[in-house]
Amino acid sequence: MYALKKLKVSKIYITNRTAKSAINLSKMFNVQNVSSYKVKTLFSSIDMLINCSACGMDLQDVFPFVVDKFNRKLVVYDLIYSKLTPFVKFAKTNNVKMFRGEGMLVRQGACSFKMWTGIYPNIKVAQKLFSKVKFNGYLFFINCNSSFVSITYKAKKKFYKYCYC
Repeated sequence: MYALKKLKVSKIYITNRTAKSAINLSKMFNVQNVSSYKVKTLFSSIDMLINCSACGMDLQDVFPFVVDKFNRKLVVYDLIYSKLTPFVKFAKTNNVKMFRGEGMLVRQGACSFKMWTGIYPNIKVAQKLFSKVKFNGYLFFINCNSSFVSITYKAKKKFYKYCYC
């Protein structure tokens, strides 16, 4: 929300499975709360849909909205980066532009690395490596410096390490 407000986005709507949470967040950030059953009326006018929920972390999750029509220039941004979520499926099925959370994860890692070491790593290298790794496990560790990146993760009870220099 902070970044959207800083970018002076003219209208920001928020919805949540729990009405009380949506109301509290909308008050905290001074944005409009929309009940989940009214969201479908907004799809034809919104430019971006951002999934900040856990929807998609479970394989049985379904797209939480009924959508009759939507803005063909819609951009879907799903903060979940390691799974084929209902939001990703919606974007692919409807041929709309889509981004996933890999970029955010890499940039957060880079900021943390800088806080601890004083060195801001080459995020282009990290993103290149991240795009090569097919995550079917859980990410455990990203190690970056200005010329070397390694990612270690666990999948099917084995550890894998990818390196890029």
